[in-house]
Amino acid sequence: MYAIQRSKEEAEKLQQYNLKVKILSRKVKIAKEVYVYALTGDHDGVYIKVSKKELIEKIESYADNFDQNRFRFDYIEDSANDENNWVPEKALYIN
Repeated sequence: MYAIQRSKEEAEKLQQYNLKVKILSRKVKIAKEVYVYALTGDHDGVYIKVSKKELIEKIESYADNFDQNRFRFDYIEDSANDENNWVPEKALYIN
């Protein structure tokens, strides 16, 4: 009985992990650009543009190391134009 219960718990953990991968990967895919915050000193930092493909690979391998609450969207300045029907594009920022 313990083995069956343990298997159910493992299956539930795997399902939660896969859902987190799906949610975070989707956020990365829909963003026009992705930036990750990197510390440059004790209290200073800078956003660095990263490859969407490489970030998705990291999310798939290490989803538990990412906090969904630190993923936020913001509009890219001057990105609205005739090509996209004057809808500004979004960038994803990860703190």
